[in-house]
Amino acid sequence: MEKDSYSENDSDLIRRCKRGDESAFEEIVRKYQQSVFSLVYHNIGYRGDVEDVAQKIFTKVYLLPNPQRIAIVLRDIEDVSYERMAEILNCTEQAARLKVFRARSRLKQLVERALRRKELASRKA
Repeated sequence: MEKDSYSENDSDLIRRCKRGDESAFEEIVRKYQQSVFSLVYHNIGYRGDVEDVAQKIFTKVYLLPNPQRIAIVLRDIEDVSYERMAEILNCTEQAARLKVFRARSRLKQLVERALRRKELASRKA
């Protein structure tokens, strides 16, 4: 059975994203944000939590096995304490807090950039 170009394009985006290609991540956010938000909203039902959960989903997609991803996954997804994170990451508790802060800031920038580009593209259309 032959793969369709849609799935090949998605596979390529994911490969590029895993290599740290920000434009691939932005494309994934633009392409799937509405689907992710709808799915999360359908399962959660509270709009305030939808963005947080969606952000966690995109975190898993983009932030690679790098220290920022590890920090944000440990803290925001696995709910590990900062004290325990410091032990796992072999750093001080303050350094663990800083890693989480930087990861959240980075993810926020990437998602906002992707959303702005989507908004600009829809205005042009």
